[in-house]
Amino acid sequence: MRNRKSTLYKLGCSVVGITYVVISAKILFQGVIPFMGQCGLPESTLESPHYADAIFFHFFDMLVIGVLITIAGFVESLTFQRVFSSAMLVIQSVYLYLDVQTSDTPFGNALYKGPNSVAPVVIGLVFTLVFLLLTISALRYRPAPETKAVSN
Repeated sequence: MRNRKSTLYKLGCSVVGITYVVISAKILFQGVIPFMGQCGLPESTLESPHYADAIFFHFFDMLVIGVLITIAGFVESLTFQRVFSSAMLVIQSVYLYLDVQTSDTPFGNALYKGPNSVAPVVIGLVFTLVFLLLTISALRYRPAPETKAVSN
């Protein structure tokens, strides 16, 4: 399936996947504890080796998911694209809900404080909209029927 829809799918997955990789790699190189320290967490949480291990795993897992999303963008099977974009729409919607729930916004409980708590919400909203677009595009696409050559 080489067409505009396939290019849109590849672009959407690449943008989301590479963004996941870049953000998580930046945080891992910066250090997860200094980064999370900007979110108003209590010192006792930041000093916990269990928290450090869990949050390191979270950002490393985010990096791996970004790589997988990027790779999935290069699969040309229309069936795969439909299933993958639909699954990612659901998954990204859950991520968005969780980010909103803990954000420092009128809709969240301010578990994480300050503007750093709003960035995941904005990014999550954009990614959810990307996968919504890709899902609609993949579900609406109907390939042209193949024409068979007539032999005499």
